[in-house]
This record gives sequence, C-alpha cells and structure tokens, in this order.
Amino acid sequence: IVLSGDITSVAAPSEFVQADAFMRELSAAWGTEVPYLFIPGNHDLSWAVSELETPNYTSLRFASYIAAAHEKHPFSTHWPAPLRNPGLVSHSLRNGKVHVVGLNTALNDDYDKQPHHGSIVAEHTDYLKQELENTTASYRVVAIHHHLRPPKDPAEWSDTSVATGAESLLHALSSLEIDIVLHGHRHQLLSFRETKDNWQAHVFGAGSMLSLIHI
Repeated sequence: IVLSGDITSVAAPSEFVQADAFMRELSAAWGTEVPYLFIPGNHDLSWAVSELETPNYTSLRFASYIAAAHEKHPFSTHWPAPLRNPGLVSHSLRNGKVHVVGLNTALNDDYDKQPHHGSIVAEHTDYLKQELENTTASYRVVAIHHHLRPPKDPAEWSDTSVATGAESLLHALSSLEIDIVLHGHRHQLLSFRETKDNWQAHVFGAGSMLSLIHI
C-alpha cells in the first residue's frame, strides 16, 4: 500500500495515531499484514512550527512525522527507516517484484506558503539512482506528494503547487527505467504518459473522497 501524503490535517501526534489505526485495519482486511510506504504531504508537517524562525526549522517541522516513523510510534513497525537527513525523509520498500521509492517533495513546502509548491532536489534523484541502480525488481515505482505537471484547470484557477525541479525527475524516468510515478496533493484523478528515449513511464495522481475526475 502506497500513501502519497496528507494522511493528517495539521500533523498533530494524535492524527498519526488515528492514521496508524486506520492502516492496521486496512492491512488486516487482506487477511495478512500488508507492507505500506508513506511519504509526507504538506499537511503532514507541523503547522505551528512552520511559523517559527529557528536554525533547526526543517527538522522541527517534520518532528511528528519522524517520531511516527521511529520507535516512538506504532507506525514504525511498518515503515522503512527514513534517511538521516530529516528534510528528505525518503523511503525505499522492496516487496517481491516491486520496488517502491518514496521521495519527500514537501521538504520546502508549508501548509499555507505563498507561492505554494513542492520541490524535487538533487538529493532526490541521487537517492533514486542509489536505490534503483542494482535492483532486481520487475517494476520500479516512485511515490511523491506533489504533481509534476500542471493539470488542465479552468482558466480562472491558478496552480502554483507543481513541484519545482520536476523536469529533473521526469528526465530520470527513462535513464532509471521507472515504470510508474504515484502522487497526490491535488485531490484530482490525474494521469499522463512520459515518453523519452524509447521508454514510457505512467504518472498517476491519486484522488480523494471529493475528487474531480480529470484524466
């Protein structure tokens, strides 16, 4: 199970507890424990800390998330260990023929930042190369929160939340032979195919309970 972010509203510790209970129930529905991977969205960082000016700003913003991913919270029994860099908190999960790499595109985002956008940075693509270079999985999947291309919105809408640096990830899809990219954020069902150097990757945006169907 891949969670593309925003499983909480304001990243309160109690919300992670509720999310964990939900995931345990969902996992149990299969009759066996199903592994899952979660990468943070902009709602999964601390809103209160986001308004503070502090040298340890990034680490504090993701404090609840990181606590949930370690021994301080039941989620830690399901999640792979995050990177040491708390701003990236990327994950990698191998399960049979599938290798999923989760990247934190919310590292420079805020709940109400203007302009509001995600980020793809060099460390993300470096981590992808490191994880997928020697993988033997048949399917390579990347999970992120923010979208890589603006959807076809009505003219009166202005979407500034596309991940900056998106082209670097799109370019890497062919060289790393990535099959699927999963993202969330927009609360819309979105999809497109990215073709380069005879390689075709499929990009899918997850919806929500109030999704607009836009494919």
